[in-house]
Amino acid sequence: MGELLRWWIAIEVIGLVAWPLGWRLCGNLADRGYGLSKALGLLLVSYVLWVTSSFGFLGNDLGSILASLLAVAACSAWALRRGDSSWAALRDWMRQYRRLIFFNEGLFLIAFVAWAIFRAYDPAIAGTEKPMEFAFLNGILRSDRFPPLDPWLAGYAISYYYFGYVMLAVLVRLSGVASAVGFNLGVASWFALTALGAFSVSYNLIHGIRREGERKPRSIRGLAFALLGPLFVAVLGNLEGVFEVLHARGLAPEALLRWLDVKDLGTTPPSGQWIPTDNWWWWRASRVIQDRDLLGRSIGVQPIDEFPFFSFLLGDMHPHVLALPFVLLAIGLGLNLVLHARQGVMAGSQPPTLSDPPSAVSGRYFTSHVSQLADDVLHTAWNVVDGWPMRVPGFALYALALGGLGFLNTWDFPIYLFLVTAAFAVREMDNGQWAPWIVRPLPTTILAGGLLGVLGFLLYLPFYLGFSSQASGVLPNLIFPTRLNQFGLMFGTFLVVLCLWFTMFSAEMGWQPVLRRSLRWLPWTLAAPIAVMGMAALLLPITPAGQAFLRGVFSLPEVQEQVGGASVAEILALVAGARLRTPGTSLLLAIGLAWALGLIEGLRIKVEGWRARLNGYVLLMAGTALLLTFAVEWVYLKDTFGVRMNTVFKFYYQAWVLMALASAYAVAHIGQWTTEDGLWKVIRRLWFVVIAALVGAGLVYTVAAGYSKANGFRGEATLDGLAYLRRFQPDDAAAIAWLQANVQGAPVVLEAPGGSYSQFNRISMATGLPTLLGWDGHELQWRGDRYGEVTAGRPEAIDRIYRSAKGEELLELMRRWDIEYLYVGSLEREKYRLTPAALSRFEQALWKVYENETVRIYRRPGP
Repeated sequence: MGELLRWWIAIEVIGLVAWPLGWRLCGNLADRGYGLSKALGLLLVSYVLWVTSSFGFLGNDLGSILASLLAVAACSAWALRRGDSSWAALRDWMRQYRRLIFFNEGLFLIAFVAWAIFRAYDPAIAGTEKPMEFAFLNGILRSDRFPPLDPWLAGYAISYYYFGYVMLAVLVRLSGVASAVGFNLGVASWFALTALGAFSVSYNLIHGIRREGERKPRSIRGLAFALLGPLFVAVLGNLEGVFEVLHARGLAPEALLRWLDVKDLGTTPPSGQWIPTDNWWWWRASRVIQDRDLLGRSIGVQPIDEFPFFSFLLGDMHPHVLALPFVLLAIGLGLNLVLHARQGVMAGSQPPTLSDPPSAVSGRYFTSHVSQLADDVLHTAWNVVDGWPMRVPGFALYALALGGLGFLNTWDFPIYLFLVTAAFAVREMDNGQWAPWIVRPLPTTILAGGLLGVLGFLLYLPFYLGFSSQASGVLPNLIFPTRLNQFGLMFGTFLVVLCLWFTMFSAEMGWQPVLRRSLRWLPWTLAAPIAVMGMAALLLPITPAGQAFLRGVFSLPEVQEQVGGASVAEILALVAGARLRTPGTSLLLAIGLAWALGLIEGLRIKVEGWRARLNGYVLLMAGTALLLTFAVEWVYLKDTFGVRMNTVFKFYYQAWVLMALASAYAVAHIGQWTTEDGLWKVIRRLWFVVIAALVGAGLVYTVAAGYSKANGFRGEATLDGLAYLRRFQPDDAAAIAWLQANVQGAPVVLEAPGGSYSQFNRISMATGLPTLLGWDGHELQWRGDRYGEVTAGRPEAIDRIYRSAKGEELLELMRRWDIEYLYVGSLEREKYRLTPAALSRFEQALWKVYENETVRIYRRPGP
């Protein structure tokens, strides 16, 4: 209980320190950014610590964290230095909105405590990605500067987006809890931050509906609808859980399960119970999409369709989870920008032009107009920044928040840079309808997005200088279209809600003009991906990289089996056939995108048109989600796996968040819709019945999977993630405790390496002390093309040290690789077949510094 309390206090302090700055920055939101202030504070404190430590001004310790807190507090004090943004104004607002503040704090505390209790019944830092994430956390805690050491590749820094683990380390140090406890408290607090952020965005959207035109609402009505935000984003499951329960109960027809074609669903006999009992059944909800090749066979590496509740259920603190509260912060900042009144941006000015007649000879003409163009660009850029919330400091904070996504989970940066840039375009729309094909403020919008992107990159430049990625280009997705039934399993609830809202909204705006505009966009949404595929197919055979890729693909036995000997025309026919057999998802998304664009085009945006701006922003969120899911039907990013697995994973995850928030707003909007037409009143009631049924179906997974993963909430509850190690591997646990207590700094401790997801490398995982080589498959993903270079000689050296080296040879190998400690435990004995006679080699050349029944730790003597 004490650890839980200290952790909660640490988050509260960080949130309170940043709250005045957030209140000033988010002046256009109904809650003034209160629900986003904890995420903002954690981002700012961690950034100040990271950047000052990266440049050597501060270290990576508790004192530096406290100094970073003071720096953020100073920024907050500066933000409230005068006028409407004074401390008195802040106090007045907090008194007026104290019920809203209490509700936010209560929601956060309930979510935090509830998920901490859940983690207490499933706390083990074992399996899936948890050992890797725990190793990163401990590696950061072991590092005195940034970039932090890589515990699984001694001598190198972490080559991954590790900002989220810096945030975890900040909370571990501030609260004073052990890292094994902090890992599980981190899962609980990130769940609570996600719920709070989703509530804040939904509240600010929905309150705009209830109090249209009122910039500072005086009530907190709409809380029930606003709670749909955290429900949809963080709690709801996809629809696969319904069929798991039906099968377990024996109520799912075999033909239905075959049609759904979810891998391994229905392979075990029904148990007759409502809660499925087969091992890890809940895992299948994150793998509902099954790609099949031209022969109809399931491919080896399947797409991942994870969603937030599954992530928190699994308990991995992976970058896509660590980024969630800051994704919601970015969405909230986009809404704040949409609602921000223009302050001279574009007012009375025209886009830069070179159409003036020449006044001198060509040389002077060119020079004068280049100079004029530069002046115009600078003037427009200044107007953009000057018209931002909080002007220059606010623009910098936006860039810091968006750029932070690149450091948290790099895939998210371009997605939310696009969303915020599009929000800027919505705000800058002139009165009246948009032109059919060209957005009138397009040049300024591109400039705003470019400035945000460049500044967001530069603010995190030290990270990018040492970062290497496995991504190596974009490839066409030729033969793996997503089947509509499986896409519906994933997003069915949100698709139905958004379709209902689009229908209602189209009725409000007039069916005929909406239909006319949507039909104008439809050829583009249908033709664009086909054009991209065609260009990719043309470029692949004529570029060296493309030729090498094609040679590698066509040399695969499984590809030869399907297209061996076929001509180019025959291969294209096979690809076209695969596409034409399953067109449903692409057609649905193309129609949905065209519909969303038709609605956006028809909006009349006015300077004080708050509801129109809200609707425009929600349409942007829904449209971005549809675009993300549409993209993976046609292209994917090439990585180590060579398939679209990760692209589907990363794009679907953000699509879930955006669809969930848009759906929460849609339900509230439908609920507020008034009409005199009796038929439409009946239709609205039927809509709510359908929505309630779908939400209930999504909660089936939440309840059943939560009960299963927590083992029915039986057994001893603990938040210590290494308690399992003390129970099942007590000798290793005792040795780890000795290393933690007696080894200072970050000397290299050699232990036996193992493949990814193995039980090996548990010492470096639990202590952060670097070893020569850890999970090699993960290092390959992190290092990309440099993997062979940075790991050269390491496997051979490790093998020789454990198997045969003795005397001076053993010492020379340890000196060469800077190994100070040699660890010999049960896994090392088993892997290298270390007999007592073999161990005598270590006894003769090294100092034995620790021993228990199965573990010995040796230290290299001398320098």
